[in-house]
Amino acid sequence: PAAAEPGVPTEPAAEGSKLVLPTRFVAFVFDDAHLTLEDLMNARVAALKYVEHGIPPQDRIALLTLSGRLSLKFTDDLAKFRETLMKVTPVPPRVHFPPASFFAADQWMNRDDQQVLAMQTAVTMDCLQLPPHSEGEARAIAESTLREVANEGRSDALYAFRVLNNMVRLLGGMSGDRIMILASPGMYLPDELQRELSESIDRATRSGVIINTLDARGVYTVDSGGEVPGCHLTNPWIQQQVANYNHAAITSQGLILGDLAYGTGGAAVSNNDMLSGFNRLANPPEYVYYLGFYPKDLKPDGRYHEIKVTLANSQGLSVQARKGSWAPSHTEDAAAAAKREISEAVFSHGELRDLPLDIDTQFYKTAPQGAKLKVTAHLDIGQLHLRKQDD
Repeated sequence: PAAAEPGVPTEPAAEGSKLVLPTRFVAFVFDDAHLTLEDLMNARVAALKYVEHGIPPQDRIALLTLSGRLSLKFTDDLAKFRETLMKVTPVPPRVHFPPASFFAADQWMNRDDQQVLAMQTAVTMDCLQLPPHSEGEARAIAESTLREVANEGRSDALYAFRVLNNMVRLLGGMSGDRIMILASPGMYLPDELQRELSESIDRATRSGVIINTLDARGVYTVDSGGEVPGCHLTNPWIQQQVANYNHAAITSQGLILGDLAYGTGGAAVSNNDMLSGFNRLANPPEYVYYLGFYPKDLKPDGRYHEIKVTLANSQGLSVQARKGSWAPSHTEDAAAAAKREISEAVFSHGELRDLPLDIDTQFYKTAPQGAKLKVTAHLDIGQLHLRKQDD
């Protein structure tokens, strides 16, 4: 059945039927940009099993891929959800030969790790079977490869945040429980993009959106052999270096999953039973506590400040909270501060009960290309606390 436009009157429900308003919105986000075909298929099968008994009448589900290639708006149409889910496939990775990881490339470009360049140069010589006197040529090829991989990885990460932020905005406009499930192996974030992560967490928290994460790799192991696809490495030291950087890359890419979940009151699941993972993550936590503070004398130096949340009497309980936040990189003037406060107030989902004011909105279609918005405000003066002043 076609969905009605928001606020547009529809035909009355059939006699005897009961209208159930949606109170829970779950967005499934599949990281097709980083998942392998095997891991994506496992996650897809688990998602199909999760919805095989239908969508509860109070639920609406959406589907989005991190590449932005596929999307399905919130719906209760199970057939449409299945159809869209079956179209989700991994994005073919960019091919570099000799290959290099985003993690290693970033270590060289932004942390001046010359060991990476030495490793990539040796890998280049082995992969291209260059003679010993061609080290200069191999070094130039290695530098070019590392630079391209670093720039591509940064661009992909920025686009992934844009997609996540758009989904947070969409979820934030819904009334009820707002949950995002990110099925992903994670992605490596260089230091310069950690602020993007913090801002995404802030945006989700202010919008009342809980981000749950599912590590679609399941329980995984790291190859300790130090192999490079399509190459035969002749130097044992280089093999060990490749293994070390691969291990660090795989470990670091999963950190974002915990940060997104714990920073928004969600949960991070990493096991081989993905069906139970979806069953757990599709439901909001029973309790979420929002803690806020204003640090004194905060310098606008753009530095990261750690936050530690502890319980005075834990009684066997554990705490999951964000690890820190970034200070502003510049002083905010009065006009910018006022604009930000107005924006936060307009898009906030918090309820203020200090003033007994109810605001209702109605949307009317007046023409195919025209519409009217009616806003009605009702102030209950009977609940106002008045005082006598200036006789």
